Amino acid sequence: MTDLKEILAIPGKPGLFKIIARSNSGFIVESMDAEKKRFPINANSQVSMLGDITIYNHTAEDLMLTTILENIEKKDGATLSVSPNDSPTVLRDYFKEVAPEHDEERVYMSDIKKILKWYAALAQANN
Repeated sequence: MTDLKEILAIPGKPGLFKIIARSNSGFIVESMDAEKKRFPINANSQVSMLGDITIYNHTAEDLMLTTILENIEKKDGATLSVSPNDSPTVLRDYFKEVAPEHDEERVYMSDIKKILKWYAALAQANN
């Protein structure tokens, strides 16, 4: 799996972005899709570093996104066995397999779909 410390999710923009360069005022990022579009991001912008994301868990510590993505990779390899468009029941059952201790009340269906989309984007970028 790709090192997630240099991968960003930007609210309002679909897909994932890789940090290409850093400056005092922010980052230069490149989209991880086929277009490879580059643009600047202000340091004050709301971005999420994938390496820092956690999900709610039933144990004392939250579960790192990195761990969930590794579990998906072990289960499915490069191609997901589910689609983010599958029924909520199918998606929740799948997520229970890759993140068995997640808090079902605080991890929403939109979170699960987003994680699956991120995994698909990362798997595609690695091929």
